[in-house]
Amino acid sequence: MVISLHRAVPEFVGGEYPMDEIERIAKAFLEKIYPDFKNIESTLTPDQNMKGARLNNGNYFFRWDDVAYKDTLPEGVQVEVDPFIQIGITASGFIFSYDNTVALSRQQNL
Repeated sequence: MVISLHRAVPEFVGGEYPMDEIERIAKAFLEKIYPDFKNIESTLTPDQNMKGARLNNGNYFFRWDDVAYKDTLPEGVQVEVDPFIQIGITASGFIFSYDNTVALSRQQNL
């Protein structure tokens, strides 16, 4: 199971995709690397944002938080950050980061 991937972003090469295509690429990657995402997506809270200038160096971040996780913890146990899945992707479609703590938290509950 892959829970984290981070790699350097190469020099900008190629064109820039529209926002909906960037999201499609990110979700296709996620569904391939974490097939359970399809089954749990509706239980997660989505968030997306962009950093940088849109043209040539814009980076998108798609994130899904498991805000209900804290309700499954024993009384008195707290978490500072909800489990999450996040994908970082450039405007040209290059995925440079992936983190999935949802997979770890759900495995804990098995």
